[in-house]
Amino acid sequence: MAHHFPPGMEQSVAALEAAIWPQLQPLGVTELRFVVLGTSARAEFYVGSRALAQSASYSTAEPRMMPRMPFTRGAPLRGGTALFEYCAGTTLGSCREVNEDAFAVFARQNALVVVDGCGGVSSGASAAWLAVAQIERVLAGESDADAGPADADVLARAVLSANTVVLHDGQQHRERRGQGATLCAVRIMPGWVAVAHVGDCRVGRHRGSEFSWLTQDHSLAAEMQKSGAPEEQIEQAQRDHSTVVTRAVGVGESLAVDVSYHPTREGDVFLLCSDGLARHVAHARVSSLIAEDSGLTARCDALLAASEAAGGWDNATVILARVLR
Repeated sequence: MAHHFPPGMEQSVAALEAAIWPQLQPLGVTELRFVVLGTSARAEFYVGSRALAQSASYSTAEPRMMPRMPFTRGAPLRGGTALFEYCAGTTLGSCREVNEDAFAVFARQNALVVVDGCGGVSSGASAAWLAVAQIERVLAGESDADAGPADADVLARAVLSANTVVLHDGQQHRERRGQGATLCAVRIMPGWVAVAHVGDCRVGRHRGSEFSWLTQDHSLAAEMQKSGAPEEQIEQAQRDHSTVVTRAVGVGESLAVDVSYHPTREGDVFLLCSDGLARHVAHARVSSLIAEDSGLTARCDALLAASEAAGGWDNATVILARVLR
C-alpha cells in the first residue's frame, strides 16, 4: 500500500498501519487507506474500490494506544448513481469499544446494505464484514447464488449466501462460534425498490411530509405483538429483552429473508439503519430529522448525533438514499 504523507510522518503512519492491518484482513477488508489531518490520520477501509467505513482520527504519535477497530462518527461518505444519491455514516457510540456495524453501497448494482454484527467483540465485527463481502460477490456475479429458489430476488439470494458463509466461518473458527448478524438491504431500480431484511435493522421511506418504516423487526417483542400477547408482556419484552432477535444471519442452515417491493417516486428518501438508531431514537424524532430541508449529509450527521444524544448505548449506522428519477 502506497501512501504519501508530509515529511516526518512516514514512520508514524507505518506504525499505525502495522497496528490496524492485522485486525482488518480476517474481516474481508482488502485495502487500508489513510487521510492525514495535521498530526493525525484517518483510516478508511475498502473492499475492492468501495469504501465501507472510516475510523476515528488516530494520533500518529501513539499508534499502540488505539483500541481495537474504534470507529467513531466522522464525515459521512457521499456518492451517487444515475438513479440515486446517497450519504452514509456510522458512530461507535459512548458505551462500546468496537463498532460491530458494517455498511456498503454497491453503485453498479444500485444496492445498499447495513449489517449489525452480534456474538461478541471479535466475532460480531467479523460476521458483519463477512456478510457485506459475500453480498457484494453475489450481486456482482462473482459468486454463485445457489442459495434459495432460482426465481428469488437476487437480494434475497445474496443474503442467503451470506448466511452460509458466516455460518461456516463460525464453525471453522472456534473463536468466532456463535457469531451472527442482522441486516437490511435495498436495491433501487427504475420505478421501484426491493427491500430485504433479517432481524432488527430497518428500512424506512420519507415521501412528501410522511416517514414510515417499510420493515418489521424480527424481535421477541415484535413477534409477541403479532401473536396477540398481552400488552404488559410486550412492554416487559421491550424493556428487558430489547436486543433479542428471532432471526439472524449465520446462526443456522436455514433462514427466512423478508423481501418486499415498493414503487418509487422522484425525491423519495430511503433510510437504512442499524438498531442503534431505530431502538434508541423515537420514530417522531427520526421522522423530523429526515424531513429537514437540508442536504443528505446534514441529515445523516443529524441522525447519528441523535443516536449519540440518546445515550450512545450502541453502534449506530445510517444510509440515506434519495431517488433522482
